[in-house]
Amino acid sequence: MKNIIYGVGKHQREIEYVFRKLEIEYYLSDVEDIEKRVYTLERLRTESDYRVIICGEEKEKKVEKLKSLGLKAGENYILAEELYKELNGSFYMDALELPEWIAVWGTGKVAKILKSKYPYLRIAYYIDSDPGKNGTYLDGIEIKNPQEVEDWGKYFVVVAVNLCDDIINFLEEKKGLQEKKNYIRFKQINGAPSELMRKVCTAKTQNYSMCMQMFRFAFVGMGGEVHLCCPHMVYNIPCGNLIENTWEECWNSSIAKIMRLSLINKTFCFCDKTQCMVLHEENKVEYKEEDYLSDFRIQALSIPKELVLAFEDSCNLACTSCRKGFKFRPKEWENRILDVCTERLREVAQKVDKLTVSGNGDPLFSEFYRKLWMRQDENELQRKNISLITNGLLFNEFNWKKIDGLYESISLDISIDAATKETYESIRVGGNFDILSKNLDFIGKLRQSGKISHLMIRFVVQKKNYFEMAQFVVLGKNIHADVVYFCKIANWNMYTDEEYAEISMYDENDNMKPELMDVLMNPIFKEPIVDLSNMRIS
Repeated sequence: MKNIIYGVGKHQREIEYVFRKLEIEYYLSDVEDIEKRVYTLERLRTESDYRVIICGEEKEKKVEKLKSLGLKAGENYILAEELYKELNGSFYMDALELPEWIAVWGTGKVAKILKSKYPYLRIAYYIDSDPGKNGTYLDGIEIKNPQEVEDWGKYFVVVAVNLCDDIINFLEEKKGLQEKKNYIRFKQINGAPSELMRKVCTAKTQNYSMCMQMFRFAFVGMGGEVHLCCPHMVYNIPCGNLIENTWEECWNSSIAKIMRLSLINKTFCFCDKTQCMVLHEENKVEYKEEDYLSDFRIQALSIPKELVLAFEDSCNLACTSCRKGFKFRPKEWENRILDVCTERLREVAQKVDKLTVSGNGDPLFSEFYRKLWMRQDENELQRKNISLITNGLLFNEFNWKKIDGLYESISLDISIDAATKETYESIRVGGNFDILSKNLDFIGKLRQSGKISHLMIRFVVQKKNYFEMAQFVVLGKNIHADVVYFCKIANWNMYTDEEYAEISMYDENDNMKPELMDVLMNPIFKEPIVDLSNMRIS
């Protein structure tokens, strides 16, 4: 069947950018341009076995013109929006296909996101396994224990719980429900390619300078999710998952194309403008549509230039601001997931221009990380650049031999948070300041000799350590650090609101507390190696 696009312009280019395998025979418009394969509707009178795809504005008028030629909806023509569902494959489901009335399994954060994002859905009741919630209400809607539900199958169930394997097993094995027919996971509708495509094609143009991040960067997070920017910068929308897809499938997925399209068509509709360093007023430029049409030729590289690995969180420390309790090794079921991720990342990790490990766990402690960035073969070819985010406790002479000469350049980013043994060991639980100090001396010599190309040490400022900030700058100078980095403590669900208010050096209005302000009066913080990041007084 021939595909013919009716409507030439921005929307047509957006469609072709994402639907690259859609072979277009030619284009229809009111003005003919034979050199560009653009013809008037009269051309259709000579055609058979074709499908007209209506793009752009004034769709109703275009439909009427096609009807006047005897064409039938669904048979001879479709709206471009009807193509979007083809992007969903077998996994996703378009939220618009959900029945009007549903039951929602879950009463937490995910359920609240579901209700706010799809307000047109009508919830018959919530389901929650917590016996204490049975018979109570959420926003005026009854919460039922699954054992109390008698009308399974009457309402389509949306499972709004992140870890839901046991729930799915219950629905399928105990109640006979079928995926997509009787139930769906929230993640299978949230971020469905069809929904994202609608968004990118209808969002308002934002005249910021072109950003190339999603064409050259990838971040692999927990559970094997692949992102094209730092996850919090793109509302945690993944372009794929390494548990379910190969690296190439993730990097070239429909979602990846749609997200890159948001940069090309200047909507930036998947970017959090409150977080991004690029989308600021000073980076705005005046665009006309014709100015960026040529950008539709931009394609992603075959592999990213930069790859960040943060898919494993085992660590030899249990820092008070990071986690509750130790996680020395993954659970058995996690091992299977991590094995798949590691295998699918092996080739790309060796080829990228810059490899960063990690944002979760420690790169020297995790066996899965070590398989990807350490030397596995004495005859291994030299790689390009690596940046290690580590606590430094295992960066010793023994481990250095495993990477010495393997990379063209090595950067270290070491989290320390203290300048004395007592403070360090109270915050970095499980740490040994004497071992760290010995390793830092060794690292300092490597930096001085040029074996390490860049060295940053980090300090998360809080009530337990702010008084050691000046000493920490001295420590950085002693080991030849390029950057001594300070930042405010963040609450990663580790503290109650009251506990966080007590430990933070900022008040509820985000104003710096006087004690910290006094510390920062020290002229040492004007040293060029000091980076106060989000802590500046004004």
